[in-house]
This record gives sequence, structure tokens and C-alpha cells, in this order.
Amino acid sequence: METINGVTVYEEGEKPVLADGVPSIPKYVISKFGWILQERDGTFCWLAATEADYRSSVGQMMGIKPDSVLLDDCEQIGDFSCIGGCDRDYYYCKLMGRDPHYFCRCSI
Repeated sequence: METINGVTVYEEGEKPVLADGVPSIPKYVISKFGWILQERDGTFCWLAATEADYRSSVGQMMGIKPDSVLLDDCEQIGDFSCIGGCDRDYYYCKLMGRDPHYFCRCSI
């Protein structure tokens, strides 16, 4: 794993270490823009991230304005798996995170 401008890029098979009590997300639940982990009244829950959340996290990682972020075809399935295709050779969907936002993005 590596960290780029505060965003962690996970290698295949790596997952973030989370606090005890964080529920998993079933594999049949998909989010285009990833998930945000929140604690409410002492209970952890996952919220679907918005396009604005995604653009903010990716923009921070790339050092560009959020409105300059191009969207790709990656989606997050379940809690930490990525699916989708990337239109550049040798790129594939990778898990990334800027606590508490976890998302998938095309990367080398």
C-alpha cells in the first residue's frame, strides 16, 4: 500500500484495518462512488458516498480541483472489492481510501 496526498492506495488483497464492530457490506451491494464509514450513537454504519465525495477524495489525491476529476467505470462491490473496466492498458480498479471514505478508481 502507498499513500498519495493523504489517500491510501491498497494493493490487490489488502484491506483497511477498521475498528471492532464495523459491519461488513454484502457482496451484492454496489456503490459507484464508494462508502463512507460513520459512527452514530455508538454504532458504526456505512453510507453510500456521493459524486461530490468521490470528486473531493480523488481531487485531493491527484492535486486537482474536484470538478476536474474524470469519472471512470470502477465500482465498489461489498465493503472492499472493486469491479469495472479501465480504458488504459495495465490499469485496473483498485481500492483507495481517505478515512472515512473508501472507493475504487482506475490505477496502475
